[in-house]
Amino acid sequence: MRVEHEMSRKTIRLIILGIGHAGKSTVMKQLKLLFGVAPTLQERKFMTDIIVRQVVRDLQLLIRKTEEFSMQETPFADEALKDMIRDMDPFCRLTPEIWEALRYIWSEVSIQFTWQNRSTFHVNDSLSYFMNNIDRLSHASYIPSQMDLVHAKVSTLGITQQAFTYNHTDFKITDVGGQRSERRKWVHLFWDVTAIMYVAALNDFDRFLEEDARQNALAESMAVFHEMYDSPHLHNVTFFLILNKIDLFMEKLPRVPVNSVDCFRDFEGPPGDVRAALRYFMFRFMGSPGRREAGPATDSPGASGGGGGEHPCPRRMYSHVTCAIDSSAIQEVFVECQRMILLKQMQDGGFLHAV
Repeated sequence: MRVEHEMSRKTIRLIILGIGHAGKSTVMKQLKLLFGVAPTLQERKFMTDIIVRQVVRDLQLLIRKTEEFSMQETPFADEALKDMIRDMDPFCRLTPEIWEALRYIWSEVSIQFTWQNRSTFHVNDSLSYFMNNIDRLSHASYIPSQMDLVHAKVSTLGITQQAFTYNHTDFKITDVGGQRSERRKWVHLFWDVTAIMYVAALNDFDRFLEEDARQNALAESMAVFHEMYDSPHLHNVTFFLILNKIDLFMEKLPRVPVNSVDCFRDFEGPPGDVRAALRYFMFRFMGSPGRREAGPATDSPGASGGGGGEHPCPRRMYSHVTCAIDSSAIQEVFVECQRMILLKQMQDGGFLHAV
């Protein structure tokens, strides 16, 4: 269709927003891998030390937090080994003996208890992935795989951009840091933006901000989302709400009831019920009459949509529940985003009636 082809050639400017640790950079990395230029061998080699040092630092943090918890009933079996790993320089050369010590520390009951209760402090969720792949990481010739790159945590400071063409459509994707100190830069990106992909981590419902230990992370994410959606500068922008980390959310929910958290005492669903919890959080993000979703209703924990009707103005918002480390899931989300954006452009151009 000629009209659709002409509309698709207009560059789509998509901004990825969200608070820190929501998974924005993971989404950006997935889009680069899926639709951009694959990382070179040199770029992958560059990440080797970053990943290894990240693993060491995360394990050292777990040791310190375990000591703070004072778990006298399950002390470390080897205190000397624990002290050695805790105090060593993360940049030192890792010998086979040190790698074996890291493996041993990770298997400690007290460390696993701290890991399961990591909501009280900030440690990278990807640590378990890398420890499950420690045989590869410890090999002298280790070079990170694409999946390793997706799991690697490198905080976004400043602005990162990526341009690519997909399905005859030109995209310019922008990722910007989500910590409070970085958000003042957001307003400079809003000129000529086509759509905003707002990423929120579902498993943050019982966590606190890294920069403010008094503020619930998911409540802050909701407040920032509402501020962005209600901004007059973004009135004509299509919003995509990405509720991320569904895998970690489903793992946590049986252990941590939603209404055990002060911010979410009004949750009345059955304990551990994923669907009820998703409906609740979807409503908390979009329950206001001015923030109704335009997509189809669904009860699937892993699908897009969520229901609730459409705002009287022609503005559109769509939601997706997903896991950013799943390449196929992010590809599905992105393809749907492209379809909705092109549909809106055709409606705005008078080629289609709004539906």
